[in-house]
This record gives sequence, structure tokens and C-alpha cells, in this order.
Amino acid sequence: MARWTPNYKLAIEAIDEQHAELFRTASDLYDSIAEGHGKAAISAVLDRLVRYTGTHFETEERLMTESGYLDVAEHIAEHRKFTQQILELQNGLRKGRPGLRLEVLQLMVDWIQNHIRNVDSRYGPLVRAHLAM
Repeated sequence: MARWTPNYKLAIEAIDEQHAELFRTASDLYDSIAEGHGKAAISAVLDRLVRYTGTHFETEERLMTESGYLDVAEHIAEHRKFTQQILELQNGLRKGRPGLRLEVLQLMVDWIQNHIRNVDSRYGPLVRAHLAM
């Protein structure tokens, strides 16, 4: 399971703290699945993930908009896509869809690692400059 390291930092305190919490939630999800916890326990972690990503996405989107980030609409679309994917997986879990646990983990790892490194890193310099003003 991927773990938070300083390599993921954008040097934007609020965002870095939120990203670290997303890694912790993904780790909790991994632990729940690896330890064979039931559907209710895994659903509870997914519920927490949905709530927290909503809060995190609001923070990111506000900072990108305030700083004049030009690709904010594209970034928001990625957030919406991820949210929809998580909601679909959550619904599948509730319906007992087989193999879903691995899909959830794969989505989480791919999203967190790739989105932070390859997408969030693009707005970092502009938001840092805006916050320094």
C-alpha cells in the first residue's frame, strides 16, 4: 500500500495535510480489506473517503480559482470523475459485487499517487505564489 512521504508535498500546508489524510484513509481501507473485515467496515471507510474527498476537493478548487489557475475546469472534472467512480464502487460493495475490494484499492492507489504527482503538482507553483502575496 502506498504511504505518504514528503515526495508528495506541494508546499501548500492545507493541501499537504489533506493529501496525507487521504493516504491514511487509503491505508485504513487497505487494512480493512487485508484483515478480512466485513462489508460494513469497508463501507464505513468508503463513506469517510467520500466525505473527506468532498472537503479536500472544495479546498483545492477554491485555491485554484482564487489563484487564477487556468486549468481549473479540467481539474474539477477529474475530481468529479473520481467521486463518481468511488460512489459506483461503494454502491457495488453494498450490492455484494464480487472482486470489488481489489478494484477499490487499485483506484485509490492509482488516484492518490498519480493525481497528486501529475495533476495537483501543476497548480502548486501558482497557488503558492498566490498565498505568498
